[in-house]
Amino acid sequence: MTVAAGGARSVQANFAYSFLGNLVAPVTALVTAPILARGLDTSGRGELAAATAPLLLATAVGGFGVPESLIYHVARIRRSEAGLVRASAALIAVMGSVVAVAVFLLAGPLSRDQAGHTNPLLSDLIRLSAAAVLPTLLLLIPRSIAAGRHEWRLLAVERGLFGAIRLVWIIGLAVTSTLTPRSATIALLLSPLVSGLVLIPGSIRYLREPASSLNHVQAESPWRSIPHYGFRVWLGALSGIVLTRVSQVVMVPLSNEHQTGLFAVAVTIGELPLIVSGAVRDVMFSAESAAGDPARLQQAARVTTFLTLGVGIGLGVTMVWWLPMVFGRDFAPAFWPALVVLAATVVGSTGSVAGAGLGGRGRPGLRSWSMFVAAIANVLVLVVATPQVGAMGGSLAMLAGSTVAGTLCVLWLDRRFGIPMRGFYGIRRDDIDQLRRLAGLVLARLVPARV
Repeated sequence: MTVAAGGARSVQANFAYSFLGNLVAPVTALVTAPILARGLDTSGRGELAAATAPLLLATAVGGFGVPESLIYHVARIRRSEAGLVRASAALIAVMGSVVAVAVFLLAGPLSRDQAGHTNPLLSDLIRLSAAAVLPTLLLLIPRSIAAGRHEWRLLAVERGLFGAIRLVWIIGLAVTSTLTPRSATIALLLSPLVSGLVLIPGSIRYLREPASSLNHVQAESPWRSIPHYGFRVWLGALSGIVLTRVSQVVMVPLSNEHQTGLFAVAVTIGELPLIVSGAVRDVMFSAESAAGDPARLQQAARVTTFLTLGVGIGLGVTMVWWLPMVFGRDFAPAFWPALVVLAATVVGSTGSVAGAGLGGRGRPGLRSWSMFVAAIANVLVLVVATPQVGAMGGSLAMLAGSTVAGTLCVLWLDRRFGIPMRGFYGIRRDDIDQLRRLAGLVLARLVPARV
């Protein structure tokens, strides 16, 4: 079965814009990572990772699934509904404030290493992260509106601006010899807040549009519909952050700043294939919220896994040469942890798209339970392995979690929606044709057409 030509072109165009947007963050992270590594050394890099990781965890907790719920409802209604936005903003403001206070109070325990030594600088930096929690969460509202309206070009511009600001800021600190864990933390916290401002005008225009005609989505109060869907998503979103970022939050208490620095570099390298899977997942979630096509979903998963595997193999084979050269010899021990993170990224790519399919079909709870079980596996491996093998423990935890989450999401689609598991794996002739079309669309947007 193939996707209708018009629908396919639309999804492919959305993928191209989302791909370019998702390309910016990991590329700029890869460019800035060597600068941070050489300018801060392993312990300083570990302090930076431990300081900023709580913000990501707090964003998942404080969001309460509201951003994903807003994307879902905006994509279904397609026209303005101010009540949805008001309810979303109010819920995020309340939850965000609570979580920000919690991060502030936990700064002390999170800055105490395995030997019981407290790092005063790290405590201060975690408190800075706490101050950024609420504004970061509130900017998810305009970002969700843009995603729900399929404005992938605008989101690509916002992500590009974010990457440019972060890159210029970090380079400026390095050139002026003012790069420290504190200055780098401030740069990483403020960059997304500044870039997110470009999304606000579009949200204002959305709110000024005429309200949509009454339908089954609007019949329910937004104060009920937003948290009802959001709560089912929230468990999965929180579990997803646990899978990817909780290791950096607790790496210092379970080990030390040095191992945290090695693990941060391993994650930077190992998650580069997410350029592909992140772009496909974002587009498929929004598209599936409107009308799902099982064949399209399966093909997206196969193409994503194929591309992710290709990027992973390329990085893994060559990393032994360029890792110590790019990051410095002190970070050479990050090689093996990075290989394991690469494996985790590839293994989880199929489940990433499958999870988007579950959410788009109105069953985010199934994805959430999959992520929750995977998060338990992640934490168990993390707590047992990290005190023994440091950074490798965090990598093994990510591999365990990705394997469990991906398998369960595909299994749910098979059992509840009759979408065969085998359709999510392997590669087909049509997939190769789809890859050529996607490559053409991306290149067309990278290289201006000749007049």
